[in-house]
This record gives sequence, C-alpha cells and structure tokens, in this order.
Amino acid sequence: MLIPFETQKLEFWGLILLALGLLGLLMFVRRFFSKRRRRKRGEPVPRRGCLFGFIELLVLLLFATTGLLMLTLAGLQRTFKAFTDRQVVLQVHAQFVNAPRKQMQVELQWPEQSAAPRKQNFTIRGDQWEIEGNILVWDDFLTVYGFKPGYKLTRLRGRYLDTQAEKTLQPSVIPLANERQDWRWKWLLRFAPRLPGVRSAHGQTVFTYPNPDKVYKILISHDGFTLQEGNYAPGKF
Repeated sequence: MLIPFETQKLEFWGLILLALGLLGLLMFVRRFFSKRRRRKRGEPVPRRGCLFGFIELLVLLLFATTGLLMLTLAGLQRTFKAFTDRQVVLQVHAQFVNAPRKQMQVELQWPEQSAAPRKQNFTIRGDQWEIEGNILVWDDFLTVYGFKPGYKLTRLRGRYLDTQAEKTLQPSVIPLANERQDWRWKWLLRFAPRLPGVRSAHGQTVFTYPNPDKVYKILISHDGFTLQEGNYAPGKF
C-alpha cells in the first residue's frame, strides 16, 4: 500500500472534514457580512473579539485543508493500487521430453476460483511454449475506480524460432476454451473501441522457453498479460 490507511476510510473522513470546513467557512463569511450590514444600519452587533474570530477562521481552514489533503492521498493510493495490481490467472511449467524432436511436456495449473480443471497436462512441439488470450482494457478513469480488465485464455501452442519451421512443420495448437460458443468476445473484438469507457479489446500472447527448474505465472494487469518467473516446486501454486 502507498500509505498505511484504507482508501475508503480516507475518502470518508476526508469528505467529512472538507464538508465541515467549507460549511463553517460559508457560515463565517455570511456572519461577517451580516455584521457589516447591521453596523451600517446602526443596529447593535455582539462583539466576540478579533482573536476569537481569527482562531475560528484558522480552525475552519485547517478542517478544509486536512479534508482536501486526505482526499488527495486517497486518490493517489487508489491510482497506485489500480495501476500496480496484478492477478495470477495461470501457472505454467514446461520441459523438453524429446529435445531433438522439440517435444515438450506442459503442465497448466489454474487458480482455485477458475472454472477450468485445477491441472492439465499437454504435449506440444516447438522451441517455446506460448499462451494466447483476449483482453478487455478499460479507460484509465474506470481503472482507477476499480474496474478490472476482462480476459480469456484461449490457446496453448508450440512456437518455433525459425520462421521456415513455422511454415512447414505441423503446428501444436491446443484450445483452452470453447471459442465457437463465446459470442461475447467475438462481439467485443469487433466493436469494443466504440463503447464508452473501453480503451480496446484485443488478442495478446506470452511465450518463453521451457525450463524444468522454473515455473511461470501469467498475470493480468490493467493493460495486459505479463510473466513472473519462479522456482518450480511440484504441487505448489
């Protein structure tokens, strides 16, 4: 966290202090001009003393500025959290089982809240493994106010470094979702830029080399997929 306070509490108390300060200042100004009018008309005006009025003004200004500062800090914290938040959507472990034929075993492990099976194992060919997916990116102001990016992982495939091999060798493509039935993403990929509050909807890939000692977590952030490398521990997510 940017500061050791909850954002909602900062916003709540900031609004309270700012409202009290502004309301008090409004009443202070109203009372000041009311006294001036009464003096001009020759009416008696109760005296409270300049020092008392000065202290009252300072307290009201302190309330208003403190509330404004708290709201500013809450806004900074909300922005910081929105643009640094990352969620793990898939864990990948891959290793070659037949290096000369560029055959690799890939283990996919999904988070517990996912609708997909907890673990899946596949065999693919290539120099690298690759995960494809779709992502829906919101405008920044919606991201700040808690809108999470939409995503869908669609395919696992093998990737060759040599473009000629990509053209001639049989591709390894494994679907991770039923693409035919998901009309929502087909519609979003076509029309999302026309929707208010949506920056874009597009496809994205992440890929890297298989490594028996490493595990890779695919994370979703406000603007796309990223990879986080870690040491492989069987059964650990």
